[in-house]
Amino acid sequence: MGNLLRLEWYKLWRDKTFYAVFGVTVLLGICISFDGHSVTGLQVMGAALHTANLLILPVCVFPGLFIGREFNEGTIYHGIEGGHSRLQVFLAKSVVFFAGCEVLMMAFPAANVLFHILAFGFGEPMSAEIALYLVKVAGIVAVLNAASMATGLLLGFLCRDVAKTIGISLFVFGILTFVLNLYGAKLSFLNVLIPMAAERLLMTEILPAASLWLILGSGAAWIAVLGAGAFFCFSRRTLQ
Repeated sequence: MGNLLRLEWYKLWRDKTFYAVFGVTVLLGICISFDGHSVTGLQVMGAALHTANLLILPVCVFPGLFIGREFNEGTIYHGIEGGHSRLQVFLAKSVVFFAGCEVLMMAFPAANVLFHILAFGFGEPMSAEIALYLVKVAGIVAVLNAASMATGLLLGFLCRDVAKTIGISLFVFGILTFVLNLYGAKLSFLNVLIPMAAERLLMTEILPAASLWLILGSGAAWIAVLGAGAFFCFSRRTLQ
């Protein structure tokens, strides 16, 4: 398992398309951050969470390049041919995939918030309660990001093709965005149920522990269900 993880990390850091997608997310993040209103660290953090779904758009390309491409080239089966189980190969690929998604979606927002805190201050007096809440928010955001990209994981192992994986990922993103814009205000449960919408709730106010657990549980459930579906697709696939 350790060798598989090292191999996946090596492939990720050597993948030029990963850095290309990262560059696009940084440029998009810069455009979003220049809204004319967000100055302090707290304001930038709130703006970043409110527009987090926009950063998912370029990241939708990543599952097709990191997973779908390996089916096209047949390289994903090398680990199985080398004596590893399908579960080990799937877990190694999934762990590095989610880690890559977190880097793509959180690196610039985190650096941007830190820059504004150092340059303009946090925006409010820091207390132990606020600091603890922000730590919880960071952890929940990481889970919600993974939940948002779990759809890409499933599509990568289901479609086993670069173009199909990217195309359907973008289509799903568009449908969810349309539904949220049309019904999000009327059907408030969608803001908890859909991961990319739940992030907006985290900075509107300090949510009670029950709400945080509900959001966290919803994100974890998406990861578990879609991850299980992805492994089922992979386990049923014959070697080529």
